[in-house]
Amino acid sequence: MSVRFLRRDGSPTKSIATGEPLVIEVGFRAVTRVSNANFTVAFYSIGGELMAGHSMALDNYPTQTLEGEGSVRVYFDRIAFLPGPLMVSVGIFDEDGLSPYDWHQQRYRLDIEPGEIATGLIHLAHHWEVRPQ
Repeated sequence: MSVRFLRRDGSPTKSIATGEPLVIEVGFRAVTRVSNANFTVAFYSIGGELMAGHSMALDNYPTQTLEGEGSVRVYFDRIAFLPGPLMVSVGIFDEDGLSPYDWHQQRYRLDIEPGEIATGLIHLAHHWEVRPQ
């Protein structure tokens, strides 16, 4: 399994700014046919705390049959994490998410750079509106 972080324009990166889109591309090579493959991505603080976890199964996206080589991409419209380092886990599991075919636990570092400004751990998408009486 290989993992690449990509910017909006498709260029590889090891960092992204708060508020920018991110693509995670997972390359695979199935030496035998794998039915019901469920891809997962999880973001952890540098201290090991789970910040966010996503999977095809949790997102009600159909599990996949894998044969040979290929890749899967997950698109994040905007990264909400505030600046600092994150560790990213990527896995291919069975459809229930219980048995791993391949699991790279906190193997990939992604640095979040300054972008949108907030306090706390994340920048929530929002807008303001003033309504006169």
